[in-house]
Amino acid sequence: MKKLCLVLAFILPMSVSAVSVDELTIKASQDNAEYQAELALSYVKDTYFQDLDKETQAKFIDLATKSAEQGNAKGQSLLADIYREGLGVEIDLQKSLDLYTKSANQGNPESQNMLGYFYRESIIFEKNHQMANHWFEKSANQNDKIAQYNLGISYLMGWGVEKDITKAIQYFEQSANQGYAMAQNNLGVRYQRGEGVEKDIEKAIYWYGKSAKQGDNTAKSNLVALYISKQISQEQLEQAVGEKLENIKVSFLNWDIIEQMINRSNK
Repeated sequence: MKKLCLVLAFILPMSVSAVSVDELTIKASQDNAEYQAELALSYVKDTYFQDLDKETQAKFIDLATKSAEQGNAKGQSLLADIYREGLGVEIDLQKSLDLYTKSANQGNPESQNMLGYFYRESIIFEKNHQMANHWFEKSANQNDKIAQYNLGISYLMGWGVEKDITKAIQYFEQSANQGYAMAQNNLGVRYQRGEGVEKDIEKAIYWYGKSAKQGDNTAKSNLVALYISKQISQEQLEQAVGEKLENIKVSFLNWDIIEQMINRSNK
């Protein structure tokens, strides 16, 4: 099961998130649904849910449940994540969908994006790109970086909409500028290929590097491929990845595979 760092999916309101953990605990104990959700999120501020001890995991689930049961959109979204991923509970996609729907209908952007994902990936629903885009757009309009990326993919691929590379790039840029690694890598691809933008290897390197430094292996693969094919220098590769060449070769397991593929294509 993939690790889930829940804090990455939520933007905490300053009015609540600036409050100390002690204050959150007091407010949460008074059955304040907003603070219950915020206290749960504070447990995963700098770590993954799976790395919490069992007692803290149980507290997280309890707080999310109490918040959701009071109709709080953020609590519902948190609890939906828990059931979708099977975090300390059995996976229950129907419960997850029900909670995302309640939360999305209250305007929660993370839940709106997840509803779009359920439609796109035919989870519970039949695949429906139009409905997926409906929810992605609602979320993207609230500046959700993952929804912006998902909507960009729809326009790139022509899923539920006419293909529009210009719109795709606009959404990728919005998402990439908020630090979403997959969007950054995708922008790099567009600049490398000259798709919808003027071909620009320097900009491709820039966006691949942004993504690779966040641990995106696809972006790192793209940079390694540029280096092996002699389109960029060793210095450019090292600066983009943030590592020395020797370390990249040791740590990056796909090096030999990429080298073989490029050598075959050049024969």
